[in-house]
Amino acid sequence: MGQAERRARETIDRLLQAVKPLSNPTLRTLILTLKQQKELLIDTVTQDCVLEAGFSEAARERAQGIVHGFEAFIDTHRDEITALQILYNRPTKAPLTLDDLQALADTLQARRTCGPKASSGRPTPHWMPARSGARLAAAS
Repeated sequence: MGQAERRARETIDRLLQAVKPLSNPTLRTLILTLKQQKELLIDTVTQDCVLEAGFSEAARERAQGIVHGFEAFIDTHRDEITALQILYNRPTKAPLTLDDLQALADTLQARRTCGPKASSGRPTPHWMPARSGARLAAAS
């Protein structure tokens, strides 16, 4: 018996060992039963038909809640958003300097005192002093 015949015989023996559990009729029946239970038939021939079309009142209320929540977030964080807008409108390579921070504080203060939200009665944020220009000038 040559080398090739011995390898072929070993391969056949391994294959027979691998399929030996499938010779059990109970196991084969169980496998076929499980396959039938989990099989999903997709009908591609029958045409679908719409039973109902319309708006869901629950979906409308959920969407309105999301919009109102976002509006409240924007109103609550208006000063922070304004500060970020001012900073991000700068040239990207320019470093942030003390003068830039002073200009930012002055702009925010001006928007607070003469902007449309001045009558809202919101307190000045803790990070923005009442006289930001004088305080920042003293720090430099």
